[in-house]
Amino acid sequence: MTEKAQFGIFSPQAGMSFKSLADRATQAEKLGYHSLWLVDHFWNRGIPDADCLESTALMSGIAARTEKLRIGTLVLCNSFRNPALLAKSLTTIDHVSNGRLEIGLGAGWMDEEYRGYGYEFPTMGTRLRQLEEGLQVMKLLFSEKKASFKGRYYSLDDAYNNPKPMQSPHPPITIGGSGEKVMLKIVAKHADRWNCPAGYRSFEGKLNVLKEHCTAVGRAYWNQRHAAADRRTIARSRKQGHHVLHRDVWRFRAAADHRSVRARGDAGVRLNASRGLAPPR
Repeated sequence: MTEKAQFGIFSPQAGMSFKSLADRATQAEKLGYHSLWLVDHFWNRGIPDADCLESTALMSGIAARTEKLRIGTLVLCNSFRNPALLAKSLTTIDHVSNGRLEIGLGAGWMDEEYRGYGYEFPTMGTRLRQLEEGLQVMKLLFSEKKASFKGRYYSLDDAYNNPKPMQSPHPPITIGGSGEKVMLKIVAKHADRWNCPAGYRSFEGKLNVLKEHCTAVGRAYWNQRHAAADRRTIARSRKQGHHVLHRDVWRFRAAADHRSVRARGDAGVRLNASRGLAPPR
């Protein structure tokens, strides 16, 4: 059975006040959008002087202003928060939203943010290992009465996380990244959805690698959903005959400045501070 395509809005918060973002979310909800997705950056590369509100606090605020719209971040940087604390924060947001949280998580990439805020910027291999351990920690806290874990980077010792998330066994997890040897293996093991960055000559090739990893870890490939990142990848995938809309949530990358945000999407979505949102179509 083919699922109906759902449309979400990728809405980086750089240069926007809380009121503007909350107004956008409530308008998106009225127009029937599935979800709104923020970014997890301390500042925006290219416009570092623009205001940029912290994503987990912002998700909670938007959750309190909406009733149906699902709320997520593409994607939370695993390095910025202890995963046990992040699990507690996300559980709280799931309750504030009455079960509308979407968890997006990645390994992190913007090195100047790490240095600017005093974080170590380890190698890509280390960040990937930390991401996988972080996912294990979070899933344990979402599901176990008392969670214990001893890893290379993180640990738990009879840790409680009550209440549990409203969504069982946990809110949907989207993992962002596309490295074929390690990242897609992490996606296969832990993700409910995959956020694939754009710019590949063969999106089909990436999907085939993900299928192989899913088979290796014993998960059904079509249990996951896939989100394409921009119209170039979408167009190539269609040309190759791959129906990306099947079981997908589409997200639209936006270009932000101090005055307005305009979408670069494939379905005619318009984001403009003065004109507002157009319905999905």
